[in-house]
Amino acid sequence: MKQLFTYILICASALAFAQPAADDPLEQLQRYEKNLAVLGDSTVSGSNWEMREQACIAMVKILVKALQVPNSFDYPFDSVPTISVVYPEDRAFRLITWQLQLKDMTHRYYGTIQMAGEELEMYPLIDMSMFIAEPDYAVTDNDNWYGQIYYNVKKFKYKKETYYLLFGWDGNDMWSNRKIVDILSFDDKGQPVFGRPVFEFSEGEVRSRVMIEYKEDASPALVWDEQLQMIVFDYLQPENPMSEGI
Repeated sequence: MKQLFTYILICASALAFAQPAADDPLEQLQRYEKNLAVLGDSTVSGSNWEMREQACIAMVKILVKALQVPNSFDYPFDSVPTISVVYPEDRAFRLITWQLQLKDMTHRYYGTIQMAGEELEMYPLIDMSMFIAEPDYAVTDNDNWYGQIYYNVKKFKYKKETYYLLFGWDGNDMWSNRKIVDILSFDDKGQPVFGRPVFEFSEGEVRSRVMIEYKEDASPALVWDEQLQMIVFDYLQPENPMSEGI
């Protein structure tokens, strides 16, 4: 209990330190980044669950403040290895995501879509994975996000509309991980929409996203191939032949 109380004081101090005076925006962002790096490390490697959770909560608060700083859209936060920051080719937005491992070895994900422009518009990503019954087929918004860490974004056009392929990773549980291809679009009001029924599988089955589950010790590729102009992935052979096709 004493250790937790001490850590909460540290988090509170970090938040207080993260209230910069009205100085240069770059200096503000550098200050926020230092706090995020410390808290990100504690989110991943804190000695107990309470410590990791408190650090993650503090990260959310500090990141929101950082992204409200003018010109923050172009700041890479590249000294914070625990968060992923990816941009599409047109730099219309960026995706910032990270994870918190839970007590049962599953994961909860956090993140935001930060739009380009002086308005500094953001769409927080609320991980509702545990409530999405059929994620392969679901079409959701940012308040009902299938949580994951994004590692690539690819812009494409379909019938004159702009869409983005999102490549993500989900730690799933202690036995397996997932790699995911999702689709992000923006509706007539500019609101983000995740998923679209365009991925055709066998016998006319159409899904809203591609999800590949694999053993913890495997590392299959799931990437966009520029030369082939298509998604490519490793075929995973089941250890048990009876599992073929499952």
